Amino acid sequence: MAIIMRGKWIVLVTFALVFGASLLYIKVADRVYKATASVRIDVKALESSLFQQPSVATGNLNIIQNELQLLKSNALSEVVARRLLEMQFVDSTKTVPIQIIKPIGDQPTIRGQATVEQISNRVLASVEFEPVRESEVIKISAASKDPREAALIANLYVQSYFDRNIYASRNKSRTFREFLETQVKDKQVALSKSEESLRKYMEEKGVVSLDDNSKRIIEQLSQLESQRDAVDINVQSLERTLQTYREQVTQQEQSVAKVMGEANDPYISRLQGQLAQLEVQRDITVAQNPDFVGKEMYNTQLKEIDGQIQSLKGKLKKRTDEFLTNLLPGSGSSSEEHDPAGYLRQVKQKMLESQVELQSLQARRAALTEAIRDYNRQFENLPKKNMDFARLQREKLSMEKLYLTIEERYNEANISEQREAGYIDIFDPAMVPNMPSSPKVIVALLLGAVCGVGFGLLIVFGREYFKEVIRTPEDVKKRGFTPLSTIMLMGSELRRRVGGKPGDEATQVAPQVVMITNPLAPVAESYRHLRTNIHLTHRTEACQTILISSPDEGEGKTTTAANLAVAYARSGKRTILVDGDLRRPTMFKVFGLRMKPGLHEVLAGVATLEQCLQKTPVEGLSLLTSGSIPPNPAEYLGSDRMQTLLGEMKEQFEVVLFDAPPVLAVTDSSVIATQVDRMVLVVSSGKTPVQDFDRAVETLDAVGVKVFGVVLNNFNPKHAYGAGTKATGYGYYGMAYKSDGNRSNGSGGGKVKARTS
Repeated sequence: MAIIMRGKWIVLVTFALVFGASLLYIKVADRVYKATASVRIDVKALESSLFQQPSVATGNLNIIQNELQLLKSNALSEVVARRLLEMQFVDSTKTVPIQIIKPIGDQPTIRGQATVEQISNRVLASVEFEPVRESEVIKISAASKDPREAALIANLYVQSYFDRNIYASRNKSRTFREFLETQVKDKQVALSKSEESLRKYMEEKGVVSLDDNSKRIIEQLSQLESQRDAVDINVQSLERTLQTYREQVTQQEQSVAKVMGEANDPYISRLQGQLAQLEVQRDITVAQNPDFVGKEMYNTQLKEIDGQIQSLKGKLKKRTDEFLTNLLPGSGSSSEEHDPAGYLRQVKQKMLESQVELQSLQARRAALTEAIRDYNRQFENLPKKNMDFARLQREKLSMEKLYLTIEERYNEANISEQREAGYIDIFDPAMVPNMPSSPKVIVALLLGAVCGVGFGLLIVFGREYFKEVIRTPEDVKKRGFTPLSTIMLMGSELRRRVGGKPGDEATQVAPQVVMITNPLAPVAESYRHLRTNIHLTHRTEACQTILISSPDEGEGKTTTAANLAVAYARSGKRTILVDGDLRRPTMFKVFGLRMKPGLHEVLAGVATLEQCLQKTPVEGLSLLTSGSIPPNPAEYLGSDRMQTLLGEMKEQFEVVLFDAPPVLAVTDSSVIATQVDRMVLVVSSGKTPVQDFDRAVETLDAVGVKVFGVVLNNFNPKHAYGAGTKATGYGYYGMAYKSDGNRSNGSGGGKVKARTS
């Protein structure tokens, strides 16, 4: 949370940019409407159709997947494209053109319209197919900038899909109906010819009728011949059906033809022959005794024949079932209801049943043929003068009865074909949508808000990860050190001064020496806290010489050394502050004194310590400036003369405080650190990288110097822990102050607003 609060402005700006982009997208994006229609797949009806591919019998999942592939096919989309080209307009008034058929750019056109292939590709790109889980429903959705066009495309797609299904489902009935249609036309022509021939013969010969015996023979012959011809037509139709079955399963099993050849049971053939003879006998009995219809003897004879026929049919069915069971084992297993093998067994069973029916028809035709031979012999015995007329009369009657029979079958087949409804049910057609489906305003705004905050947090945490700095006292503790003091970021303390008259000590020093300029400020109390912790921690160890340094420049080591020196002096200890930075000295500016002579002159032997010491505005505090800048500072600081000078300062002062250069910049601090009692590092909150701090500690460890403690400078609780954080506990006695000053505690300074207590 502290990281988030520190980077709150980054998060807010990123959120504003991304959310603004979402608003712009919503404003400029095209409004797209989506219309959805729903169809249901009747799986049971589909599985019962033997003219489907075997793969559909592998369960509902495969059935739906197969139908989805059909919906996505180019063939279906081209049908929709052609229908769109035929319509050309969305509305019934033909004023709003269909946009999807318009040409785009340099695409080739036909009469100002796109090609069927182009429209087909656009249609496929604009529609979606979604199966509803745990159901047999498929949703078909179409998208368009015009809501009416979206509904039109969806409904056209559904209707084309439905029409294709109806066409495929009626394949069997259509084949039989087309065959009967040709037969009806042929027999009609043949009937017309026979009628015309009979009419001409009657006009030429003057013959108008036959005797009763001739009429009976001709009537019976025509009846039997029409029945035989009808059986022939049924045989041809059944053979076409069998051929269709064979074509359907050829790719699945090459041995189906062999199976069909095995369907030849002698017992079944004999039963079929007997059944055919009885049926012919019944027909002859009815034809020969028209005057006895309704009489008891007549009814008894017919009942006897019908009873024999029913008995033979029962035996034939039982024997056929046993034969099919032995030939196709496992055909009744319910566990194999949805597997390809079960499908093949079902097809084979239908084929075998058709083969058995075909054999029965062939047996009936043979019986009818035999009966026709008997009557032909009687016909040949008719008088010669009636022979030609009888023959023409016979042909006419036979053709008439056959034509009526075929026409009746044709009408039945036509009705059966129209009654076939397929396995697709359109139960929810597409309606014209009222609201656009894209852009989704709520989703876009939520996504923009989430992405805006997410990207902002990503930047903030990424910055923290790649730029890990010391911010809080807890960060110092993680490095293995307890902060000696936490120095608040200075603000109003830099402008408020005690006194103000010319010559006052508060007007001679730099404003960051708050121990002089504003000694009652909480920041000043932090320096007193630092003095106490340095002096009282490990009291058994020597604590007369202290070195103040930092890992890098600009972290506030000079300001810390100056204020700490004043704190020691005002506690009654004779204190000397030595500017050990012989490269970029600044301490003389802090106290408003001269730069030289100083430390360099003493180490060079051109001046004594007493000659170089300068009095500060603080009683008990002396300053030894750096003096002139030497070419080789490290050699001077590590010389024997430095050891001698350090001994002199220990004799004259109770506290010797050094301000040294940054540890990582030069080796001067490491050289001085080996000669003092305690080494204190100053780090700047939010600025000092963790890697630099660790490197500084390792550098000092390499020369045998242990860091005594760490001072966390420029600390701002609001920046470290986030806005709204109370600073109580970081200022002396919890005194709160609000700073509107903008300078840090470092020697260079920086503008930061802070609120502490």
